[in-house]
Amino acid sequence: MTDQTIPLTEQQLDEIETRAAHLYERTATIDPNAHPDFGQLTDTDVPALLTEVRRLRARITELEGPAVEARAALAALCYDLDDPGTAALGALYLLQQATAGVEAPRDDAALALAQHASEVLHEVADMADPEPPEVSFFGGNHGTAVASWLRMLADRRPAASAVSGAADSRPA
Repeated sequence: MTDQTIPLTEQQLDEIETRAAHLYERTATIDPNAHPDFGQLTDTDVPALLTEVRRLRARITELEGPAVEARAALAALCYDLDDPGTAALGALYLLQQATAGVEAPRDDAALALAQHASEVLHEVADMADPEPPEVSFFGGNHGTAVASWLRMLADRRPAASAVSGAADSRPA
């Protein structure tokens, strides 16, 4: 049994195809009255599945380049705009997740998302410790402590691992 978290190599796919073909030939020779589903499975279904796996891999490879380019362009836009909007940031997040394992030039995706997260933390900190006469939703004395902690998180520079893929030209 193979580890399902690691994609099968092309060699492993070839080996599966060869085993299915040999099994089909052997069974047809030894027991010509074998169950008809067996012949369907080894002679038709397995090769069809392997062909589909190879087709889908080719399609993924075909789409990875444009997805990385779109991520880089959207990241630069989101990083440079004061308020890129939630749709753009959401799309950037999805593109970043979809291209996480793809080798690509560094871009601003992680920096743009970290910048947005910092802004959100500052806004929540302001709500936790509002100016009088507003009252903190954390109540009494907790609002100031929570706001201080949120601002500390917001002001942290992202770790290098958190911004892998970020452009060298941008401040961290």
